Amino acid sequence: MKRIIGAIFCASFVLSHAAAAAIVSTTGSILEIVPGADVTRGSIHEANGVANLFAERTAVTLGADLLALNTAGTNSDGVIAAGTVVNSYYLYTDPLGPAEFVDTAPGTVTFSTPILGVIFRAEGLDATDAVLGLDSVTYETTTDPNVFYHGAGGFPGGDRWLIDGNTLRLEQFRTDSTNYDAIRIITAVPLPAPAVLLLSALVLGHAGLRRR
Repeated sequence: MKRIIGAIFCASFVLSHAAAAAIVSTTGSILEIVPGADVTRGSIHEANGVANLFAERTAVTLGADLLALNTAGTNSDGVIAAGTVVNSYYLYTDPLGPAEFVDTAPGTVTFSTPILGVIFRAEGLDATDAVLGLDSVTYETTTDPNVFYHGAGGFPGGDRWLIDGNTLRLEQFRTDSTNYDAIRIITAVPLPAPAVLLLSALVLGHAGLRRR
């Protein structure tokens, strides 16, 4: 009986951790934070030259197609298909004065699973706050495109980043002290390995036989 319980525990542990969000490492200007209740402009994480990062929801099954830049390694809009299971992360900068352009320094963030795409337009961020954002956090929302001051990823004069497998390489966020800049990073959720699924099936089957 103890062996069965131990095997069930191990299988459950592996399966649950397969979907867990994980930030493996950050460098440069990207700083992993505990967001608190407010990540709007002028909140407690307001600072020049820093890009704040935190994990949002894990193992979310998309109910509709999701537009995301750099999908499948391209520098154009793509679609993450409905039914895809994803993890989400929020990366933003909220600079102090004076009211002039402030560029963050380069930085990187590496995740435990591949990056599927990046949401960067104001309407896309607003539309996915309820689906992918944390219920405990108040996000910046606006219909003013100048608040989220972007050029598309890779375009001169705006935000610039590169997706390289599990790593996002941020070249710069460009905004000013009256505005705010953010992207939502979408990563894959790994499927459990066949061996783990087989182990789970065997354990549950064996447990069922022992109960007879």
